[in-house]
Amino acid sequence: MKYLFSCFCISLLITSCALSWEDESDSPVNSFDYFWKEMKYYYPGFISSGLDWNSVYAAYKPLIKDDPTNENLRKILIEITDMINDEHMRIYFSKSSIYPDLPNSDEIFMHSIISNYAVFENSLHEEMYSYGFINDDIGYMWIKRFYGEGMSASAWAKDAAKKIKSFELCKALIIDVRNNDGGNLLNAEEILKYFITENIMNYSTQYWKTGPGYNDYQHNKSGSINKADYTFNKPVILLMNKGSVSTTDVLGVLMKHNDLALLVGESNTISIIGDTYPVELPNGWLVQFGRFAHELYDGLYSEGDILQMDHEVINTTDELEQGIDRQLEYAIQLVDSM
Repeated sequence: MKYLFSCFCISLLITSCALSWEDESDSPVNSFDYFWKEMKYYYPGFISSGLDWNSVYAAYKPLIKDDPTNENLRKILIEITDMINDEHMRIYFSKSSIYPDLPNSDEIFMHSIISNYAVFENSLHEEMYSYGFINDDIGYMWIKRFYGEGMSASAWAKDAAKKIKSFELCKALIIDVRNNDGGNLLNAEEILKYFITENIMNYSTQYWKTGPGYNDYQHNKSGSINKADYTFNKPVILLMNKGSVSTTDVLGVLMKHNDLALLVGESNTISIIGDTYPVELPNGWLVQFGRFAHELYDGLYSEGDILQMDHEVINTTDELEQGIDRQLEYAIQLVDSM
């Protein structure tokens, strides 16, 4: 769980879509009640976590009544969201203008390390992905994020997918999605369809809340991927770490069902409650949480489960600062041993 102290610009201060309460004061007590009711009506994660939301209210409402301050409310909301343990959930404790997108310092750092191993080709969408070769036998593609809007794959994802064919003479391909925090699932599916030999149908069950009751849910089957005209039918190594979340988790799960794919890196907690929406509390704070929960392969994988790597490899800070990428080196050694 991450707590952010700058938030969306004013245009994103959208209030909840259906509920209105008699008490419109901005008191901490009322803000707590508003938070609890919004979650009760709209948060779908309780179906997998089994958390008793009524018990949470019974435990914390007396605490905010005894000390009705924003400082205490902040402490309480952090405790509750830690209990929920949903990577998509965010609390914004202040309002400020959003800053222009700046290069991610960690991304620049990782690029300097990866450049010790791979020679990159020119890409029109380097903010989203980079690609190149480690040697004549090993191709390399670094997908930094899956961002994109709309009901179809983004232009960058289509461009990246087409580059996969450029690795056909390689012995294997390494796809690096470390620290990829997700985005549009359609972009991940666009990449994946070049690694499957049969169409995938309805791999996900989607749940959403329809009311305040514990069992007030609807669901439907979703998630189908048609294989591409070209299939990369050689070994694929997917590099992941604890920063690989959301849509990237889905890619990892689907890759595990590819007989030629191996997952290398750090096992992590699956976080796939998506379609986040910000709710403004009466005191002006924002709470952002997902409105749709997913189970993959008929419940075989769901929110909070562990996505296990085939080969567990940890990068240490000391080695990274020396320019050593232990995870990438291990992946290269795997290919060399094939």
